[in-house]
Amino acid sequence: MKINSEKFSFWTFLNRIEKYGFPIFTTFVSLMILSTELTKPNIEGKEDIVALNGTIRDYSFTLEKGYRNTLYHYYFWLNEYECTFQIKADFQDFFREYDFKGRVKSGDNISISIANENFDKINNNEERVFVMSVRTPKHKFLSLDDTIEKEKSPFMVIFALVFMSAGWLYYYLNIKQKEN
Repeated sequence: MKINSEKFSFWTFLNRIEKYGFPIFTTFVSLMILSTELTKPNIEGKEDIVALNGTIRDYSFTLEKGYRNTLYHYYFWLNEYECTFQIKADFQDFFREYDFKGRVKSGDNISISIANENFDKINNNEERVFVMSVRTPKHKFLSLDDTIEKEKSPFMVIFALVFMSAGWLYYYLNIKQKEN
């Protein structure tokens, strides 16, 4: 049996990457976005939220400035619970970080809200639980109304579907162009 060496050439491989690379890349990224969106807690309203009260043990707000973007790491710990509470980067526009730093210190009482689906994680020190709201008796640092609205937004699902469609449209148009 003779093997056709052209089928296994480096140039054929590069041609296939050129032909299929972009649609495969867009499909992969889109599936990652969709899996993240579809596996997160389903929050439609305040009935999907549980409120917790506690005292601040410590907090850490750090920014990692990268070449293209900034990563936000907002964590805090409460004496009454074992987990690490985290403010999602998606909520950083709503979080009043400097107000929090100026008004809250270790030992202060705060109220937070989390998704009902995350309630079973609060006494596990290896878990990170996303917070939906943060407030003291006198000040609001992260609004539940803002975060629920952000969580309900279908933007990322729509973006993923459009991105994947763009990849396959590119492939289809590329094939049609080569046929002519």
